[in-house]
Amino acid sequence: MFFGIKLISKEYPLDYSKVCQICGYNSSHFIKVNYIYFHFGFMLRFVISSEFFILCNTCTGEEEIDLKLAKEIIGKNPISFYDKYSLAIAILIIASIGKLSELKIT
Repeated sequence: MFFGIKLISKEYPLDYSKVCQICGYNSSHFIKVNYIYFHFGFMLRFVISSEFFILCNTCTGEEEIDLKLAKEIIGKNPISFYDKYSLAIAILIIASIGKLSELKIT
């Protein structure tokens, strides 16, 4: 299919263990990132939904977190720049080319 919607799921292990809010064990955790993007030809993408969780390796209990905390823990934005902005950048480039073609050189 030339266009559609795709789900991406990524996991990032934490470098430390912490007490789980659900089972109460001090265990390792990881951050799970799920996001959905619309794609046009698999090249131009636009993220339409995202969610972030900290999951316990012992009980698989999850605690939802926001993007700011996920970025802080991981050290970078877990959603790639390309996935977020490639469609918008392509539209801007096409609009710029259209404007340049309207200019008359005298």
